[in-house]
Amino acid sequence: MTNRAVVVVVVVVVVVVVVVVVVVVVVVVVVVVVVVVVVVVVVVVVVVVVVAENEKYMT
Repeated sequence: MTNRAVVVVVVVVVVVVVVVVVVVVVVVVVVVVVVVVVVVVVVVVVVVVVVAENEKYMT
């Protein structure tokens, strides 16, 4: 292998690694966002239900 071939291989490997890392980071961020949204929705639903139940007993 010539020096140029080695450089090309190294560049390709680095690009692939960077792309994989970026994809993994994006997936992790998406998963975290989805989990946060689900938790917020569940908390809101629980609060609404609890408030509604309390209103029933108050009146």
